[in-house]
Amino acid sequence: MKKYEKQQLDFFKAKLDILMPNVEKVELALGMQAGVLRGRVLTISQAAKVLGLSTDTLQDWLSDPDLPRLYVGRTNQPRLMVDSLLRYAQVRAANWYRYLSKDGEED
Repeated sequence: MKKYEKQQLDFFKAKLDILMPNVEKVELALGMQAGVLRGRVLTISQAAKVLGLSTDTLQDWLSDPDLPRLYVGRTNQPRLMVDSLLRYAQVRAANWYRYLSKDGEED
């Protein structure tokens, strides 16, 4: 592995370590006990808050068929399960190089 690739991998692993505390912060902000959010189904907006990302980023992630989701209601609105979302984020972080566009920016 090249030095740059290792630096990028370390960067994304550090970002991933930030995810779990964000889940707990959101739980506290919502007045929930720690761990209650796991197993829940979230809107795109709620999921973005859990990960500390913009809703636009999560909308982009929805174009990836590997991201597990549910569609609910008559209008088929997407919902994301917390556990599946965190696993997807872990895989995405570990395989960051697959998600870079040709100009080097993340898709």
